[in-house]
Amino acid sequence: MAERKLMSDVLRTLYRWTNRRSVRWAAAVGLLIAVVCLASPPVSTFRFHSVCVQCGTLKATTAWQVSGSRMTLYSQSTESESALSRVLREAGLVQPHEHRWDFTSGRGNGIRCALGYGRYFARAARSDTFADMVAMLHDRGEFTFRDRILSVSRRQDELHIAYEDLVLYPVDDSMDSAELQTWIDEQSAQIDFWERVAAAQAQRDRGGAPVKSAVNVLY
Repeated sequence: MAERKLMSDVLRTLYRWTNRRSVRWAAAVGLLIAVVCLASPPVSTFRFHSVCVQCGTLKATTAWQVSGSRMTLYSQSTESESALSRVLREAGLVQPHEHRWDFTSGRGNGIRCALGYGRYFARAARSDTFADMVAMLHDRGEFTFRDRILSVSRRQDELHIAYEDLVLYPVDDSMDSAELQTWIDEQSAQIDFWERVAAAQAQRDRGGAPVKSAVNVLY
């Protein structure tokens, strides 16, 4: 009888001790979780796009950042070939290189729309029309004008307007040599015009003679 009573007392004591221990463990775990949650800042995502200014390859990036700041905790990117990068690669116009990324656009983490100057070249890189034009000029041996429109497409000033028509309107690749030369002369004149516009704007930005606009100085 005494042994049974002793055993019962031991079991009750063990139960109470275990129960209190569980409560203590639960409280400790809860406190730890609360501390971690308070110490860890909220995280937001910022998604943006870039273009390699050398070959036209495109990159999409997702960055996990501390909310309200540009502090990036982790990022993940994927690269994709553009219409232009394919043409440049197939024509042997670019060699293996380390990409030089230029920001095009992005949004997230409190930013509704961020735009970069790289968006001008990205537009040309994505354009099948522009890529076909570069390929046509290359195939027909018009290397000087080919290189010129590629240079123009990379510009980050008013000169980017010069290739708007090149991007928007397909060129007739069945033109004979004389027709092709006429078309090249017309496009070259347009590029010359916008080069003067860009030069006038650069002069104004450097604090040169004041002008009403970058275009007015030409007249």
